[in-house]
Amino acid sequence: ISRDRSNGGPAAGDGGQLTVAGHRYSTGLGVAAHSGVTYRLGGRYSTFSTAIGVDDEVGSRGRVTFEVWADGRRRFASPAFTGRDGARR
Repeated sequence: ISRDRSNGGPAAGDGGQLTVAGHRYSTGLGVAAHSGVTYRLGGRYSTFSTAIGVDDEVGSRGRVTFEVWADGRRRFASPAFTGRDGARR
């Protein structure tokens, strides 16, 4: 997992700027395939919003799906994305 960078490789900070369909993001998470990220929020929030997409550095390769789980239940499942798709909210 890389914070505010794409997932470049094994070293910290080796990724590029997060960019999806030409739009640059200054904050976000870059992750490799077959990954999961868990945040323990302790009941402090009632909403969650994000933009999801495949970083431009991937080109048209790859195929991914995204899921959001809250309180042990799947709350969102995306359709498949490729490097050709723009970000979705």
